[in-house]
This record gives sequence, structure tokens and C-alpha cells, in this order.
Amino acid sequence: MVNGPSLDTVATLVVKPDSPVPLAEALDRAGKALRRQGAELGAPVTLAPEAADLPLAGIPIDDIRRTLAETLADLPVDFAAQTVEGRRKRLLVTDMDSTMVAAECIDEIADFAGRRTEIAAITSAAMRGELDFEEALRRRVRALAGLDAAVLDRVAEERAPLMPGAQCLIATMRRAGARCVLVSGGFTRITRRIAADLGIHAHHANVLEIRDGRLTGRLVGEIIDAAAKA
Repeated sequence: MVNGPSLDTVATLVVKPDSPVPLAEALDRAGKALRRQGAELGAPVTLAPEAADLPLAGIPIDDIRRTLAETLADLPVDFAAQTVEGRRKRLLVTDMDSTMVAAECIDEIADFAGRRTEIAAITSAAMRGELDFEEALRRRVRALAGLDAAVLDRVAEERAPLMPGAQCLIATMRRAGARCVLVSGGFTRITRRIAADLGIHAHHANVLEIRDGRLTGRLVGEIIDAAAKA
């Protein structure tokens, strides 16, 4: 093993906290496979009980990623490979549902409206490619017409628990000087609350039209879909 400035790449391995595969085993397997490809390796750097960096050099980063994907395919291990230069990121853009919160918020809103099954079916059709995102979104929003807008606040408070690690991630990025942005195909009344709870700098989502305290079943302004997120 070598150490020093010549090690211009780092592979990060993460095992599940309850994984039957020790981190050391994953590092050993990855290290041996990378050496066979001609990589120079440095000493692993432990980041947490379930995560470590493996400094290396000597082979292209695409080869590193391919080797790790093949070598770790049968293990419950996530990995990333990146250059040391530029590793500290200055911008974090994240989705909300099933990412920052452990819920699909529109399904939880639908539950209050008594239309969860109907709206979940529209969601499933969109995921199968039978409907594009905008059409599926508009159909689901129409199904919510007449619902008390206060339900949105209840969903944010009662039905959208933060994902384990979400607060730590945002706090870590902020300490490093990064700007954090939440971009969601959901709704601003919920993203506003989640962004505030996490300390996220800005949020972008779809705007529900509300009149006399109730949802009209319509959206206002630009649709936040995959293209808008990009």
C-alpha cells in the first residue's frame, strides 16, 4: 500500500448497519479486485462503522466503477468512486418523497380524502409508463378537489417522517459550505415544511390552487417534473 498525493481517486464503500457482511470483508474483496486491475492502493480510512474510503490511483475511474460493480454485486454494499479533486461538493439537490422523507406524500394526502386506492392506481400507471408525469399528476390533483387544505399540514407533520440520516446529511453539507435545494414533484405546502425542518436553503415543487381553504383540484404555474428537476 502507498499513501500520498499520487493517490488521486477514492472509492467509498458503505454496508448496511445490520449487514451480515463486515465492512472489512467488502474492503478486502474490493482491494484485491482493484489490485488485479493494476491499481495502487492506500490504507483504508474509516468514516463510520459501516463506511470507509479506499484511496487509490493507477486505473481510470470508469474501470474502478466497473470493477467494484462486478466485485460487490452479490454483497449488500453501496459504493462510489470519485476523484479527490472536487470531491467536496458545493451543491446538493435532492428529491423529497422516499428520499428525504419516508413517505409518498400524495398517497398520504389521498388517504385523508378517502381516495388512496384510486390515486395509487394512477401513480402505478405512470410508473409503468402508461401515463406521463404531468397527466398523472393532474389526474391525482383533480381527485383531491374539495379537500381541506389543512390536510397538507397534517401530512407534513404526521405522515412524512424524515429518513434516517437526512438531518445528518444536510447538516454535514451545510458545514462544508454547500447550498442545499429540495426539488420535488410534490407540493410546496409540504416541501416548505420539510425544507425548514431540515435546514434546506431553497425548495421547488408544484403549487396547489386553494380557494376558501380547500383544494380546487387544479395546479398553479409551472409543473415540476423530471425535466424541471434537471
